[in-house]
Amino acid sequence: MEEKISSHEGQIACAFNLPKLFERVDLIKKLVEHQFEEIPEPDFIKKIKTEALPFPVTSPDLVKKNNTIIFYDEPKQVVGIKGVNFRDVFIIFQELVDILIEEYDVDFEEVLNFIEGVTIVHVKTDENAKKIIKDYFLNHNKFDEIFNEKAYISTLRIIPENRNISDRIWFDVVIEPLLSNPKKYFVRYAFRNSDINKFKDSANNIDTNIYKVISVIEGGT
Repeated sequence: MEEKISSHEGQIACAFNLPKLFERVDLIKKLVEHQFEEIPEPDFIKKIKTEALPFPVTSPDLVKKNNTIIFYDEPKQVVGIKGVNFRDVFIIFQELVDILIEEYDVDFEEVLNFIEGVTIVHVKTDENAKKIIKDYFLNHNKFDEIFNEKAYISTLRIIPENRNISDRIWFDVVIEPLLSNPKKYFVRYAFRNSDINKFKDSANNIDTNIYKVISVIEGGT
C-alpha cells in the first residue's frame, strides 16, 4: 500500500505566541552545532542589503540537513521545515523540537500557538481518478450550459464544518485527478493543532488518513 503514495512536497511550521523567542543569528549558530549546514544568503538578498533600505531584509532559509531546509520568519515567530518528502520533514521536525527544548528551554505547552503540517502527494489508483471525481459530483453538475461544453467538477475539498481557517485546530484536504495521469490523484493535505503530541499523532497517520479518504471517494468504507 505504501508504494502507492509518492511525495512531492512536505512542510511543518511552528507558530509561537511570544515575540523574539529566538534571535536569527543565534538560532543558526545553535543548529550548526547540531550538525546542520548553514545556507548562504542568496545573491539577490545581498544586493538588496547594499541599497540601504530602512528595514532589515533577510532570507527565511537558515540551515539544511537530509534534503530538508529549516526556515525562520522572525517577525512572525514561525520556525519550520520544508522538503520534498513529508517523512523526512517530520524526522527533522522531531529533531528540531528536541534542539529547541535543549538550547532554549522551550515549553511547547506555554509558548506554542499552533503547528501546521502540509503534504502534497500523488496517489496511485486502480480506478480512473477523473471518472471517480466526476461521478462523485454528477448530480450537482449544472455547468455544461454555462460554458457550452461538457464540464465536470474536478476538485473535492474537505474542511471542518464548525471551525474557522484561523483556528488553532484545523484541517484542509484537497483531492483532484492528476490531469497528466488518470491513474493518480493529486492530494494536498494540511492539518494544524495547538497540542504538539496530537500533531505528532496526526503526522504519523497522515498516509493512512489519505488512503481512507480515497477509499470513501471510490465507494469503499
